[in-house]
Amino acid sequence: MTPLAPIRTCLVTRREELEQILQLQAANLRDHVSAEQAAREGFVTVAHTLL
Repeated sequence: MTPLAPIRTCLVTRREELEQILQLQAANLRDHVSAEQAAREGFVTVAHTLL
């Protein structure tokens, strides 16, 4: 098994970054992933908005 790369975190500083996070989140909502993908990788249950 290949070792996982370390997780890198940082603060979001631009609106564009927030929009990208919301796009990724929306793509992974429970209704947007197959049952197989949800079982394998998980899913998001809450949709957020940006004002």
